Amino acid sequence: MFRLLLTIFLSISSALLGDCQDVFVEYQSIFTHGANDFKSFVIEGETYLAVAHFTNNNSEEISSSIYHWQNDEFQLFQEILTAGASDWEFFEIDGVPYLAVANYEDDESNYVNSVIYRWSGTQFNYFQNIPTVGAYDWEFFEIEETPYLVVANQTNGESNNINSVIYQWDGSYFQEYQSIPQNGATDWESFILNGENYLAVANVADFITRIYKWNGIAFEPFQNLLFTLATTGVESFVINDRQYLAMSSGTGTEDYNSISKIFVWQETAFVEFQNIETRGAFDWEYFSMNSENYLVIANYKAAEGVFTHESEIFKWNGSEFESFQTILTYGAVDWEYCEIEEERYLMVAEYKNDNGDHNINSRIFRFDGNSNVFVSNLEEKSAINIYPNPVKNTVNIIITDDSIIENVSVFNLEGKNILNSKSREIEVDNLASGGYLIQVTTNKTTVIKSILRE
Repeated sequence: MFRLLLTIFLSISSALLGDCQDVFVEYQSIFTHGANDFKSFVIEGETYLAVAHFTNNNSEEISSSIYHWQNDEFQLFQEILTAGASDWEFFEIDGVPYLAVANYEDDESNYVNSVIYRWSGTQFNYFQNIPTVGAYDWEFFEIEETPYLVVANQTNGESNNINSVIYQWDGSYFQEYQSIPQNGATDWESFILNGENYLAVANVADFITRIYKWNGIAFEPFQNLLFTLATTGVESFVINDRQYLAMSSGTGTEDYNSISKIFVWQETAFVEFQNIETRGAFDWEYFSMNSENYLVIANYKAAEGVFTHESEIFKWNGSEFESFQTILTYGAVDWEYCEIEEERYLMVAEYKNDNGDHNINSRIFRFDGNSNVFVSNLEEKSAINIYPNPVKNTVNIIITDDSIIENVSVFNLEGKNILNSKSREIEVDNLASGGYLIQVTTNKTTVIKSILRE
């Protein structure tokens, strides 16, 4: 049904916009509650997507969601109660799938268990509690076939001087193995360089990314990469047999202008390679597609209270990364890339809008081979959003610029115009359940969006 909906959407868009190939068409929206992380994974050939929900504005003790790819879209599969969920980590041990959630805080404190879930064959069930303190990230890795998990403990609510902990698999459960002092740890990244195992960790409180090297028994300090702004994330990747580390820089200046950095391995250490301008950057995602290399940054905020800002995709030009595409995002904190049935997708976890509302849509973008960009919807150029989706009673049309609505039309899947209005609130409770298209015409542009009436 979704492909039919998309086909109608594209045909109407073509009629309105001519033969332009650079039309941005949103592939799918997922209603989220302070989305902090997207994690895609495959079990027995089936693709799933775990979404970490941090807050619904009123509470951190809410359900996070797992989606299953069916009928050309992600459909809700399972909900799991979490507490300020900040990250999901998927891994397999002896062929058995697991999911670990980093719980940052409940409604009372940062001292809260993070939880590991094990796949039963039909769903994820509780497996193990691990006491954590403001947990913000999990990273899974193996050394000589032994599984490990390391958690980024960020804060106890009063101090960022909190130990992060490495856990080792004992054959049945994870047991504490090594504790490493950090200062506001936000993101761990494991990588192998010249046959040696390394861990890098971003620290938001002291602006240092620390690199550790495995000595055969434990991880020991290897190199510190100093920033002038808060370090929020680290991403490792290899291009042409050269090891790189991309660091994202977040807060640190009044208007959140920041310089994120890429480092490259040079003989015995990492050295600065490229600076990239970002805005309140939260996370990098590296991916390779059609033998080309890309980095996408999640720009969280442009200024105090301004979360609507462009995130940016960069493409490797043979010697460095250059801007490839910008996408308007709303408090973006994480990107996830995946391939499904020969199609390529980028998913952005959007934390909140300029009104401070965490209950917003996060979005999925599909790569359009015709225009060679990741397609989204026309809201990228028109500053128009439609919320919520799916919808039960009322669709709200959100306009973030000075555009004036001239007309709103609702079409069924046969393309028949069944409703017209000039209001920003469209009542759809009298419509039958199913898919519809909403066309919003303003004094500046026309946007067409698919919605699902529950």
